[in-house]
Amino acid sequence: MDETLSVPHRRDYRIIVVGPDLTTHGGIASVVKVYHSQHASEDPGFEVEMLKTSHYKDGNKLEKLLLVVNTVFRYVGLLFRERRTIVHIHCSFGVSFYRKAVFWLIAKLFGRPIVFHLHASRFYSFFIDARGLRAAMIQTVLGRSDLVIALCTDWKSKLDERYRSLNVRVLHNPIEKRRARITILRSGPLKVLFAAFLIPSKGIVDLIETATQLKLRGVEFELTIVGKGELASWVVQEVARRGIDEQVVVKGWVPEKEIHSLLQKSDVLFLPSYHEGMPMVILEALSFGLPVVATTISGIPDTVVDGYNGFLAEPGAVSDFVERLSRLAADRELLEQLSVNGYAHAERFLVGPIYRELCSEYDALDAAAFG
Repeated sequence: MDETLSVPHRRDYRIIVVGPDLTTHGGIASVVKVYHSQHASEDPGFEVEMLKTSHYKDGNKLEKLLLVVNTVFRYVGLLFRERRTIVHIHCSFGVSFYRKAVFWLIAKLFGRPIVFHLHASRFYSFFIDARGLRAAMIQTVLGRSDLVIALCTDWKSKLDERYRSLNVRVLHNPIEKRRARITILRSGPLKVLFAAFLIPSKGIVDLIETATQLKLRGVEFELTIVGKGELASWVVQEVARRGIDEQVVVKGWVPEKEIHSLLQKSDVLFLPSYHEGMPMVILEALSFGLPVVATTISGIPDTVVDGYNGFLAEPGAVSDFVERLSRLAADRELLEQLSVNGYAHAERFLVGPIYRELCSEYDALDAAAFG
């Protein structure tokens, strides 16, 4: 038996996980699914109850309200029946935070230990720049949670500077396994992949402008755009208007298996985002040894080391994106070295060790609360 799973007390407690619908797309759902799969394979000796508070499916406000109300009733019932319970809340920003605060308050009323897990793409503007009532509410929720999980070291340092008496632990998003490493072709167009929601914060305008500039430079490339969102129609129209439809393919949203296939067939992942947490698509890219060109925000520098397994630039720096992608198109030996390095770097994000760290945190909370 793995020694890291040996603990001095029985693991017969229950974890209630409050988060998104696992059947849908989205970064938080992807993270929770990886943890849930690892839990099933390791069977660490405690039960997990999944409670969804939101999904990415279309629906009116009444349907969304009914989903939350139904989940609250299930949640209260579980807390009544199961005393030895830890509540693990996965939270984004905005409405997600206020909705999760309801579940936090209920857990507090029942005296249960709380893990508050932050995934907010707009972490800095919502949590760090908060003032007035919002800042007071954040201080109360985070300060009185038993454990706050931040995705990267910068988030932890900013939280410790901004708020009082927090117990913050950095826990990177995990990947299930390393895949078969991609094969870098020595000739042909540079195959670039973008996979994310087609919304302004993902740098969609910069994505299209970069593709335009690459064509004007005479760079041979193929850009595949995977995603859905409010700018989906604009992307299709703009690709045609700019005359880059021979270089750019817009696929819309695709199943997870097809994403993996596209990652394996690509040469580089490109993510020019303005707001992120720790993008799962970058971790998946590293699991294939796929080099990454991305921005210097939030948890991305914890995953992409500039010049080692990819390149980083400031958000909006289109000229830098063009220069780096042009360089990769011209230098396949460099592309190969970045791939080798990225594949090795992916080792630190494997779910096994990260999940066992989380289990150790659960054990400490259980011992402190229930003896």
